[in-house]
Amino acid sequence: MITSLRLVNFKNFADETLRLGPFTVIVGANASGKSNIRDAFRFLHGIGRGYTLAEILGGKYGQGGQLEWAGIRGAPNEISRLQKTYPNELLSFMIHLNLTLRKRAVAYLIKVAFNSKSGFIALREELKTDRARSTRPWIAAQSPTPSAISITGCGEQTHPSVDRQSAAMASLNRS
Repeated sequence: MITSLRLVNFKNFADETLRLGPFTVIVGANASGKSNIRDAFRFLHGIGRGYTLAEILGGKYGQGGQLEWAGIRGAPNEISRLQKTYPNELLSFMIHLNLTLRKRAVAYLIKVAFNSKSGFIALREELKTDRARSTRPWIAAQSPTPSAISITGCGEQTHPSVDRQSAAMASLNRS
């Protein structure tokens, strides 16, 4: 079960944490951020499906040109809440998800930046689990280095740590 979602500089959220329970209903006035919360969950869904950052945010087309994944609403420079003040400045946002899986805490964090020259860049990504009876309190799967993924012409590139995340989750499910 998802227990919390923290959004930092994502769309209209400066730094907000949404606490979730077994049944959560999100209500609010028009333009208050309800759809932006949905976009954050869609972003995480795209990560789970193994899409590149460019595909998650800009859309993915299959063979024959059919749309397989609609990108996150808004232009790339609108995903980050902050606007550029310098021409080469990176716009960035962070999504941090906490959940409970088989009575174990799992945390996923991704920090993404965008600039017009290099496209989308995963600056930081972590998948952590607390394992019962482990000598280490957290076991983490991390991207060793930032990787740049251009929004145009990204071809067959995959998200940098999907394999490590999948391996970590498979390991968690086996134990």
